[in-house]
Amino acid sequence: MRYIISFLFPLFINGLYAQQLPDSPKLSAYVEQVAYQAEGRPYSEVHLSIDANTINHTQIDSFIQGELEITIAYLQNDTVVHFNKSVVNTPLTKTPTNFFIIKRTGIAKQGEYDMQIFIKDLKNTFNTFNHNEKINIRPNIAGISEPLLLANKQFSNTGSDLEKNGFILEALPYNFYSKDKSQLHAYLELYDLNTVFDKSYIVSYMIVELSDKNATKPLIIQHKNMIADTYSPILLKLAIDQLPSGNYKFICSVRGRDLKEYYNSSIEFQRSNPYLNLEEQVELTNEDRSKFLDQEFVGKLSDEELQFSILAIAPLVDKSDGDIINATLSNPDKKARQLYLFNYWVNKQPINPELAYNAFMEVARAVDQTFRSGFRKGIETDRGYIYLKYGQPNDVIKEYNEPDAFPYEIWSYNGLKVKGQTNVKFLFYNPSKASQDFLLLHSTCYGETQNPRWEIELYRSVSNTQMEGSDYRNGTRMQDNGFRNARRYFEN
Repeated sequence: MRYIISFLFPLFINGLYAQQLPDSPKLSAYVEQVAYQAEGRPYSEVHLSIDANTINHTQIDSFIQGELEITIAYLQNDTVVHFNKSVVNTPLTKTPTNFFIIKRTGIAKQGEYDMQIFIKDLKNTFNTFNHNEKINIRPNIAGISEPLLLANKQFSNTGSDLEKNGFILEALPYNFYSKDKSQLHAYLELYDLNTVFDKSYIVSYMIVELSDKNATKPLIIQHKNMIADTYSPILLKLAIDQLPSGNYKFICSVRGRDLKEYYNSSIEFQRSNPYLNLEEQVELTNEDRSKFLDQEFVGKLSDEELQFSILAIAPLVDKSDGDIINATLSNPDKKARQLYLFNYWVNKQPINPELAYNAFMEVARAVDQTFRSGFRKGIETDRGYIYLKYGQPNDVIKEYNEPDAFPYEIWSYNGLKVKGQTNVKFLFYNPSKASQDFLLLHSTCYGETQNPRWEIELYRSVSNTQMEGSDYRNGTRMQDNGFRNARRYFEN
């Protein structure tokens, strides 16, 4: 398996508003390369899965689109032997949507190559991705290709570059089967087996534990009868819903009618199945529960890190789950807290929950330092809560010395994906003036604090005498004396 993904984690310099907590990481991609044969010649097929949140897009009417330059070079002895360069427009979508690309390059002769891949974001040429790996191109002989594990497959006869043998086949990123996957799908090609077998042969395909070096204990095995031919592409599937979390190998073997093995090919994969018999796991002894959770990233966390991690995700969970968060934090059973945190990130990002957790916690720690006050952790403050929930604001106005007003900040967001709103404002103020613990006084965000009398509260020191109108009980505005800018900032 190749874990080819890179993140630019937030850097923390003096002050949050130096824009050092970026909204998106560096260009990120997953690479899977497989060698095939066609009409007597080998070729390299490269699958690229692109994280759309890590590239830049331009607006086209109501859609967005990115543009990538992809260069794939095949070198021998530091000399470029084959070269594939193209510009690819991403699909037109409403919001950033992950996508995949397939590039095929004919290879003149067998041997080992240094494959180098360079991807450049043409909307921001500083945003790039690099990948190098050694690959081996085999000669055109009878045999079997390496299995390609699939995330998705669909019929197609459009002639698309993604199409192959009537299908569009999407490689499974990181060869990782999340809890949502109940079947393993694999694609293989068989070559010139009519020169080996008279009429037919058997394809046996199985799953074994990675620790089983000799593949003596298949956990799952099936067989398929095949007619000997010059070229046979096949799609195979196995049910993995009852396969526990762990590391495995998928093996495909070609056997004659005498069951003698002639060829085999394999690939490793990882399975996450945290909910398999979860009720029984929770009821196990402390020792057994420890084994279950200690294998996951939560097992590496100290008590303090575990508490902080659960506090940090509080802004991201539904408000109705607030009682669950509180109960989890107060639970003396560390394993219960580990289980809660683990399940949250598995649901959030089943492909790689630990990677998603680490990326989020980089932001959470920086936010905690930025907004820490004398009374609360930074992630527990109102500003920390809003930042973790909605991300970095597009604009911030800080006014700490306006006459008659408490110190205040106004955060502006061009849009909030989770709410489907545009032009959203949050106003925080510091009525104590003694700490950095700014409170959320008013916002235009659905579901967050909305206070029609926010201006009266902000200018509380003079509101009784300088309120607009004579209804002191229900009034909502202050007289404009030229020095009161909060409403102008908020409404513009």
